[in-house]
Amino acid sequence: MSTPRDWNHEDDLRDVRAAFDAWAQAVITKDRAAIEPFHDEGFLVTLPDGTLLGKDGHIALEIEAGMKVMDTLTLKTRRCGDVILVWARRFLRGTVSPTVAGTALQEGWVEAVTMDQGFEQADFSVWQRNSDGSLKCLAFELTMLA
Repeated sequence: MSTPRDWNHEDDLRDVRAAFDAWAQAVITKDRAAIEPFHDEGFLVTLPDGTLLGKDGHIALEIEAGMKVMDTLTLKTRRCGDVILVWARRFLRGTVSPTVAGTALQEGWVEAVTMDQGFEQADFSVWQRNSDGSLKCLAFELTMLA
């Protein structure tokens, strides 16, 4: 049973925001070595068309997009033991709309003009707090917002 303190715990909000900010900076600078530690080895992401990508596919997609802005607008968390459930809304802007062959995204993640102007995305992610206090993302699900 959850208690009010399980929701939006100050430490979780601070640590998840810091992780998102550091992850975004690594993506913007296309630093694969800095991006990888945020992903669990079994990481899965669900893209807006339902496509599932693992860690390597997700990292490749992030780097290919040439992201310039990845701002977290809102953040809500729920603590469940060492797992943190996260609901976020972000503003993203990049230079390339990556394709994912064999999926509905084969013509691009978003239209090129949308990528250039920026867009909002809602996402749900599952994080695990390691014994050293660091966070690792286990799963991510993206929803594109109009």
